Amino acid sequence: MNSMKSLTARLLTSVAVIAATTTVPGAAAAAEATAASPTAAVAEVIVTARKREEDVERTPVAISVISKADLERRSIQTLEDIQRFTPGLTFQQTPYDTMSSFVGLRGQRASDNLQGQDPSVGEYMDGVYIATTSATNISSLLDLERIEVLKGPQGTLYGRNTTGGSVNIISTLPNSDGLSGTLLAGAGNFDRYEAAGTVNLPLAKGVSLRVSANLVDHSGYAQDTVHHTDLLDEHSRSIRATLRLDPTDKLEVLVRGDYVRGSEGGIAWHTVGAAAIPAGLQAAFFNGIFPATPAQTPAVAAQGLALLNASINSDPHKESYYAAPDSKLSAYGGSITATYALTDQIDLKSITAYRRFKRTADASFVPFGEISTYIDNSTNMLTEELQLQGTNFDKKLNWIAGYYYYDTTGLDYARVVALTFLNPANPSQTDADLKTKSNSVYAQATYAITDKLNATAGVRYTSESKDITARNRDPLACEIPGITSLAACVASFSKDFNNTSYALGADYTVNDSVFVYARTATGFKSGGFNQRANVGTSFLPEKVKDYEVGLKLQSADHRLRANADVFRSNYDQIQRNVIGAVGASSFIRNAAKARIDGAELEVSATPVDAFTISGTLAYVDAKYLNYVTFVGGVPVDISNRKFPGQPRLQSSISASYTVPAPVGDLVGSLDWSYQDLVDFQPDNHGPLIPSSATMQPAYSLWNARLQLNIPKHDLKLAVWVRNLTDKTYFANTIDIESLGIASGALGSPRTYGVEIRKSF
Repeated sequence: MNSMKSLTARLLTSVAVIAATTTVPGAAAAAEATAASPTAAVAEVIVTARKREEDVERTPVAISVISKADLERRSIQTLEDIQRFTPGLTFQQTPYDTMSSFVGLRGQRASDNLQGQDPSVGEYMDGVYIATTSATNISSLLDLERIEVLKGPQGTLYGRNTTGGSVNIISTLPNSDGLSGTLLAGAGNFDRYEAAGTVNLPLAKGVSLRVSANLVDHSGYAQDTVHHTDLLDEHSRSIRATLRLDPTDKLEVLVRGDYVRGSEGGIAWHTVGAAAIPAGLQAAFFNGIFPATPAQTPAVAAQGLALLNASINSDPHKESYYAAPDSKLSAYGGSITATYALTDQIDLKSITAYRRFKRTADASFVPFGEISTYIDNSTNMLTEELQLQGTNFDKKLNWIAGYYYYDTTGLDYARVVALTFLNPANPSQTDADLKTKSNSVYAQATYAITDKLNATAGVRYTSESKDITARNRDPLACEIPGITSLAACVASFSKDFNNTSYALGADYTVNDSVFVYARTATGFKSGGFNQRANVGTSFLPEKVKDYEVGLKLQSADHRLRANADVFRSNYDQIQRNVIGAVGASSFIRNAAKARIDGAELEVSATPVDAFTISGTLAYVDAKYLNYVTFVGGVPVDISNRKFPGQPRLQSSISASYTVPAPVGDLVGSLDWSYQDLVDFQPDNHGPLIPSSATMQPAYSLWNARLQLNIPKHDLKLAVWVRNLTDKTYFANTIDIESLGIASGALGSPRTYGVEIRKSF
């Protein structure tokens, strides 16, 4: 706690120094100069974080915004890329394919990528909740206006599992200004080819259409040397369309549709740790040799370790798999958003949406296919949201009330082949149908007590039911507890959950340059059922209570902005995949309680007209107060473990400089991002494999871009490079102690390319 106070004091002192510089004499003259030279100012950013348009510098929540210009200048290709520039946000690659991620904010993220365990960070596309984080690393960021990342529980206005925060993706709307669009073509190393286009079409008075599409292909960053196939490649196609109807001054209707599909050769799992198993089973894993007598065990154990080491290629870009990995993903959906002005002060909005997601993957994790998995997941989601929003009392009161309905059905199937020489019960199959229904009502209001002081209060009640029908089996037995007959190997389970979340806050405008706020909020992430071991056993919802104070500053000449916040999150009933008191299998339990302290800082500045610079800093101190697993039925306290995938420190610096060129402007950009040490599998540490094998040490990445803007021809020519220094790092790790193996999933190497962008 003392360290948290010290950090808070240092952060607020630093920001106070910045605040002092915002009111120096001559500020009015500087403002006049800025009016004469608008490019010198940091651009104003309008957000809809609280479901109405507001200046981000007057929005009393911790929020990071990635603008359309940021997406281009930083060569951001996938949603996963934004973690490098967003304090507190993390993406961790799933074990099954590179296209999917665990998404975390401020230390909160799901422990597995199952259909039955909800994510901790809500992802929303144009106001529609997306039930899965399985397309976050596909190049499908089409024609976006911005991305808003809200930090902390958003349980009032964003009710679906937003204990850590939410990622809101906002696409560009059609307009009636005339025919316009953009065409893009690009090429790069690893046989990268990209083509994209956007067209805006006014069809009639009050009717306009906007369509965007892209395709990306590149060969593998790594190879499977057994099958001579690519790993870490990408082949994706995306399209999005929005039809805008403005039949009257009071009614606006937006009809949206989108489709994305991707395929790849699989993850490059590189073995980073190996140990002899005392029983000498590695030799049996590889070729079926067993110790005949106890005296032969050491020799056979040594032989097994030698076989394991012989299978490991020293080049992390060369892997050997028994079965060729492969994965495919597709997602599509549509929504109708209708907004009607009931009066000059009150609007009614309806958002009706349907989404469909499907993923299949063949995944190998260790050499020679000692464990390989085929998964087949699909989800169908139907949602309806009704919002009533208005202003009253001479605009002193801003309020919103609503109802939200969420209905999903899904299939989660997995077939696992493990230990071919030893296990007669191959394959083992996890097979479950899942259903979720949720109803919630919410309201939030902000009242201007004075011209400078506002108070905010909000509440949401959620009632939810979850159902699962399981058919888990292997060739020899039913794997559902209590059922012994393979012929009758099916069981259904159902459970209801409910929650009331709230938000309370106040904000104060000190002057035109300084804005402060304080906020407390709660949120919950839904409970569910185990689908693998101990199928049918339920776990309760996670709950979070958050306390936060923030400060937002901008200089009078708008050349400098700085936003800072400090927070404490009390995190209870944490869902973790750990071993239970009975048996040796791991399954999801409400195993832990924690406290998370942290601070975040974002600064952007334009010191001179041609130069912009920005930086971010995040400190997250996540500590378990109680965390128990079991070893041989005996409880073991593991409260000293790290939070999975959470660095203590993240930071970034981005700079851009513009120089005149004979035909336009030449813009050079350089980005640096840093991530502190992370432990991807802290809960699995055992005596054989060192804990460092599942850790990614601290590292930095550099990206660069040089772009020539030719306004006369509406043309942009760019060269870019990502991971400039070709840093080797892991995007995930696994620790399979029983096999004496730990492996890391290779991240992207240095990539570079050129692109041409033509507007019309």
